[in-house]
Amino acid sequence: MLEPTAALIARLRAGVNVTTAEPAQQLLYEHWVGQERWPVEPVALALLIGVAPAQWSAHVEMLGLAVDAEQLRARMVTDLALGVEQVTTALGLRAWAHSHGVALPAAAESLLDFVARTLPRLAVDAASVNTPAASSTDREAVLGAALALVTRFTEDCLDEGRMFDSARIARLMLAQGALWFADGPPRLDEPAIAKMIERYISGF
Repeated sequence: MLEPTAALIARLRAGVNVTTAEPAQQLLYEHWVGQERWPVEPVALALLIGVAPAQWSAHVEMLGLAVDAEQLRARMVTDLALGVEQVTTALGLRAWAHSHGVALPAAAESLLDFVARTLPRLAVDAASVNTPAASSTDREAVLGAALALVTRFTEDCLDEGRMFDSARIARLMLAQGALWFADGPPRLDEPAIAKMIERYISGF
């Protein structure tokens, strides 16, 4: 009889605190939710379990669960029909985990709940935004920074009516560029950034 996927996940989570709200865990998921594509290995697998992708191999080796990790990868690829690329999304992974009665780590669940409420376009399909002038890298950098700003500096991102203001977010993002863009600012000006953010806020 095939072992339940939830049991595989539970075994691979040995020693991992998936209920923590520590800043390091929050920062980890803020970074990755801003990425449109999650390669199954190591990204989706690691984030499902609750470890950083860079630590995935070491985590599996430490537990001696390479066979379990491979079984989990194979099931994810098959169930989600990911094909050769083996790439999914944050919301795709969440839906798959929920279908097996498993929640993502608490930091990821709370962030994705927030995204669904405040950035509806991202919650529906981040890749559908029509921004031909922006490269995928620029778009991911802007979305990652926007997510960090609206979650950590919410009050600074609101207008007088307590609604998220894309112009304010863009202005704050560029003013604090050194915090959000380790590889340099995106190749977009402030109005273009504001327009991109507005699409995600409004859902249109």
